[in-house]
Parts: sequence; structure tokens; C-alpha cells
Amino acid sequence: MSHAYEQDFFSWTREQAAAVPEGNLGRMDREHLAGEIEEMGRSEQRALAERMAVIVAHLLKLEVQTERTPTNEKGWRNSVATQRRQIERLLAKNPGLRNPAILADALESAWDDGRDWAIRETGLDPEQFPSEPIYTERAWVFRKAGCVPRASGQGAPTRRSGPYGEEAQRRPGVRGACNAAKNPRALGI
Repeated sequence: MSHAYEQDFFSWTREQAAAVPEGNLGRMDREHLAGEIEEMGRSEQRALAERMAVIVAHLLKLEVQTERTPTNEKGWRNSVATQRRQIERLLAKNPGLRNPAILADALESAWDDGRDWAIRETGLDPEQFPSEPIYTERAWVFRKAGCVPRASGQGAPTRRSGPYGEEAQRRPGVRGACNAAKNPRALGI
């Protein structure tokens, strides 16, 4: 069985798919089959983290990059909304992904990947971006509305004050809107 798994994965999957409903344990490559089933679950976790990373990158660009075009801003907002819908669908199909440890792990890798992505795309100094996560999975990823930073001049931080400076903390805007969603029940989690 191991030879078929290593030489012709596609045919191996067909053989295993036929053996399982028959209950033919002799034909089943249990070791590899178990590994492949585990990998299927990990791929769903990766999909969750990848979608979260897109959200992190675009929210950070909306918060930090003050010099942007309306087209960029609209694209980032649309991307955040699309990724949120895709996450909702992914979680509906895979409720086990709502496990707090899985969500925390996905968010941790999403933060690192999304922050790096935003830094590379904006070309801004990494010091302008928070080094530690400022979002939680309950407060922003699953929020259906109201947690996308507003356009510059509408309460969003400016370059002068810095995205996380004292002045930005006193004004209504980005972080207050996102942090308002702390009640998990209100978010349907």
C-alpha cells in the first residue's frame, strides 16, 4: 500500500475511497489514510489563518497608510468584507474551527503574516505598525459590520499623530470601533 501512496497518490486516494465504505480493512492503508485525514483538518486551519491574514493586512493598511487612493481604500474595504464572509462560511462548514485554541493559533500566525504583508506593500517603516496584535478574533474577524477603519478625516489616525499615538487614542475612530465588539454572543461566536 505504501508504494501506491508514494508513486501514484491519485490512484491511492481512489483505492482508499472504495475500501472505506466496503469496510475492507485489508485494502486500507490505515497509516497514510489517518495522516491524510489529519492533513485535511490542518488545511482548513490554514485556510482560516490565510483569510485572517488578508484581513489583518488590509485593516493595518487602512489604519496606518494615510497616503492612499480612494481606489486602494475601496479595494481594501471590499477585501475585508469578502474575507469575513468567507470566514463565516468556513466556520459554518467546520464548527470545530471555533475552538478558542484553534482561533488563537490562527490569529497569531495571521497577525505575523498580515503585518509583514502590510509592511511590504506599503513600504512604510515597520515601526509605524504595532508589533503586538491589536485585534482579537472575537473583536474583529467575525464582526459583520462596523469594524473597518474610517477614511482619513473621519476619525482615523493621521500621519501627524501616528496611528497609535496619544492623540489617536483620545479621538473616536479605528480602534474604538473595532474594540466595541467584545461580546462574543453579539457576534454569534
